[in-house]
Amino acid sequence: ILVARPEDSGTYVCVARNTEGTTETKVEVVVEGGSQVPSAPRALVPEPLMVVVEGRTATLRCDAYGFPSPVITWSKLRSDLPWRHKMVNNSLVLPAVGRQDSGEYICSAKNNMGTNEVTIMLEVETAPYATSVPDDVAVRVGEVIRLQCLAHGTPPLTYTWTKLDGVLPRRAQTSEGDLQINLATAEDAGSYKCVASNRVGSSEVVAKVTVRSPLAVRVSPQVEVKAQGSAVEFTCSAAGGVDTKIEWLKEGGALPPNHYIKDGVLRIENLEQSNGGVYICRASSVFGQAQDSGRLTIQALPKVMINVRTSMQTVMVGNSVEFECHAVGDPEPTVRWSKVGGPLPSHIMVKGSMLRIDQATEADAGHYRCTATNDVGSVQSQVLLNVQSLPQISALPETKEVTVGSDAVMPCLASGYPVPDIKWTKLEEELPPKCFQEANVLTVPQVTHKDSGTYICTASNEHGNVAAFTKLEVHERVMPYFAQEPLSYLTLPTIKNAYKAFNIKINFRPDNVDGLILYAGMILYNGQRRTTGADFISLGLVSGRLEFRFDVGSGMATIRDPNPIKLGEFHTVELHRNLTQGFITVDGGEPISGKSQGKFQGLDLNEELHVGGYPNYTSIAKTAGIKTGFVGCIRQLVIQGEEVIFKELDRSSTGVTNCPTCKDYPCQNGGRCEDSEASLYKCTCPRGFTGSNCQHHSSLHCHSEACGPDATCINRPSGLGYDCRCHLGKFGDKCMQGELVTTPLFDGDESYIAYPPLTNVHDDLRVELEFKPLERNGLIFFCGGKKTKVEDFVAVSMVEGHVEFRYELGTGQAVLLSPQPVSLGQWHRVIAERNKAAGHLRVDQGPVQRRMSPGKAQGLNIHTPMYLGGVPSMDILPKPANITQMFDGCIGEVSINNKKVDLSYSFTESKSISRCVDNNPCDRRPCLNSGECMSSGEYEYQCLCKDGFEG
Repeated sequence: ILVARPEDSGTYVCVARNTEGTTETKVEVVVEGGSQVPSAPRALVPEPLMVVVEGRTATLRCDAYGFPSPVITWSKLRSDLPWRHKMVNNSLVLPAVGRQDSGEYICSAKNNMGTNEVTIMLEVETAPYATSVPDDVAVRVGEVIRLQCLAHGTPPLTYTWTKLDGVLPRRAQTSEGDLQINLATAEDAGSYKCVASNRVGSSEVVAKVTVRSPLAVRVSPQVEVKAQGSAVEFTCSAAGGVDTKIEWLKEGGALPPNHYIKDGVLRIENLEQSNGGVYICRASSVFGQAQDSGRLTIQALPKVMINVRTSMQTVMVGNSVEFECHAVGDPEPTVRWSKVGGPLPSHIMVKGSMLRIDQATEADAGHYRCTATNDVGSVQSQVLLNVQSLPQISALPETKEVTVGSDAVMPCLASGYPVPDIKWTKLEEELPPKCFQEANVLTVPQVTHKDSGTYICTASNEHGNVAAFTKLEVHERVMPYFAQEPLSYLTLPTIKNAYKAFNIKINFRPDNVDGLILYAGMILYNGQRRTTGADFISLGLVSGRLEFRFDVGSGMATIRDPNPIKLGEFHTVELHRNLTQGFITVDGGEPISGKSQGKFQGLDLNEELHVGGYPNYTSIAKTAGIKTGFVGCIRQLVIQGEEVIFKELDRSSTGVTNCPTCKDYPCQNGGRCEDSEASLYKCTCPRGFTGSNCQHHSSLHCHSEACGPDATCINRPSGLGYDCRCHLGKFGDKCMQGELVTTPLFDGDESYIAYPPLTNVHDDLRVELEFKPLERNGLIFFCGGKKTKVEDFVAVSMVEGHVEFRYELGTGQAVLLSPQPVSLGQWHRVIAERNKAAGHLRVDQGPVQRRMSPGKAQGLNIHTPMYLGGVPSMDILPKPANITQMFDGCIGEVSINNKKVDLSYSFTESKSISRCVDNNPCDRRPCLNSGECMSSGEYEYQCLCKDGFEG
């Protein structure tokens, strides 16, 4: 404003506007100096044209200048002001405007010098509102689809048609709000959307289009053949109609009373001959009617009768016999003859329904079956043919060999009809009174040389009798003695039929605490190279304890008797194996079981059975694990039920002699020999000597008094002296001090037990153990790999009262945590298992937690010993294991890959271990499958089993 004058005084308003709205600011201008000269008013409006959306508030602004200050009034051209209007600071405010509020508004400024007017044009615009006509359209294939979109709102309006979940067909035509699709197809069905829009908004509407195919009906099956008494179903499917109604009819009559209709399916039960015919399904809808039919034929099963008076026919050998089979049915059945349990012999003639046998033989005896078949089904009838004949005896062994004192068992198998009677006699003399016969088997118990001779089996029936002979030879019992000076063993043929199972019984007298008793393996040849396979069996003595091992190809089973056996006395050991399960029984005690690992179940043996030793112990170091041969006598060996007769020892043996008796002066170093039933002979040794033959100096070799009862005596490799290996909890010179620990208690500070490193755990590892925690944190189980950048390990720990299973395979840890904390001071059972990268954890009967270790690594590489309850140094633990405390509490039974660990015997080192004491034997929860435990003494309990369980 140049050359300001008094009339320029007033309020100046700056307004800023965009599509999002309007804002303003005001400036008050006062022009001073000079006297106010009266002037005519002048009115000004900032927006001569305003466009407002319907429903919003319109504010019309007007300013006036002059002296004296003008008065502003508002009016509307050719109409009254809206009734809702308000005046605010000379502005006209119209709330919630409608289309009727559009028009020209007049702002009048007036003072005593005159009047001045200015106008504002207000346009109120309406957003569209769209509807479709009609909402739903139903047309037939080939007709025209017409949709109309109607919209109200401020013009100009634009219309856009689209198809939901699809595209408009090329045949679609649009004009303003109309959509037309000629020659409708089934693909045109769906929902179509119309969007109507103007400059202030948009609206949309959806119309549904249904395209109906011509009404079609299908009955399935079209033809059905059923037997009397059975049931039939016909299914009716209708397509293309709207609100289709289905009804069933029968051609030429009413539906039978035994029919049911549900969801278009006609079912007729207990069919009768009168139910045959044509069944019609008729479908009706607004598009018309359609029908289809199915035919039902009722047939009867054949009836069969074999033309013999009885169900059993008997003929003599050499005579002829014939059977006729009568069969009737609708349709007419075909007849077929067969023999139960095998094919018809080639010499039997079948012609039509007739079967004839000329010159019947014993092999022709059996059941003959006539089968009559038609479209409805088959029925059978059979007849038993007995062919009478003289008895026939299967060949008896010419000679039966047994040793003195054994039982001679002689079976006699005979055939013939009628079934022959079996009678045993002895040539030229009476059967010994001690003999007894059960069915066809004669048993001569505890044979002596007097029982030698020829035994006769006589089979007789009404047609005659036949006899067979076998000679019983009784040998003196040869008891091989293995001295191992330097090598003793004998070989026997490969164990027969051992693939699935075997049974071995051996009676022997050991003179040394270590030695291989039996071994057989699998030999592989690659060209000229000879190697050993994985499969083997072995029985041996390890530090005075029997050890039975076997492997069927995917993991070894080691079954050890925890009790040492007495040297210098005979013992009977039975070995049993069935697939992967094995058992050892010592002197009639309770069987001790074990299981081989992996998926293989069959045992492949092709090597001779070595008894008492092996020619090369280096080749079996990884299997049998024994470096010396058996020292002692073998009195009896029974393999798969057959006793081995030891004779001509020099032919099949190396360094083997007869087991000595007192006649052979076996006692050395002045020992006194006495005959003994339990051990053939017994040496009473002078002071300072020991061994079954007094062959060892007491100070230089293990003997029965060398160590305490809870210790294992181990001869030094040099042959000079021995060491007592104390069992867990025992210590002192002969392991006589301390208390034997079978269930260890750990103090949470220094305690730990170490066991040999685990083997066969690269792909899978299953740790199952009992534990009773006394503190909320501590290491229960750990084994680790070599110290590298990333060290493999497996750990089971207590973490804030929860059980944690953590393992590392080389590319990242898996951490599994029990969802609930375990109660302190009570026994719990945990199973922590991994198979390659997949792990799972279960505590007691809780839910199974599953987790995969990250990365590509699949195998676990273990190097350290297996530790229970703690470790000798924290440096052994890798930092990622996150272990800071040792275990405070008890650890009970531990199994690795389903093999029980002998906690008190197989450990390599231990520290600060004491015995865990329970208040009650039921605290260990020994009863499985929800059985109830009842305490019956300090160490005894009884399990009350739930229904369906026993043991």
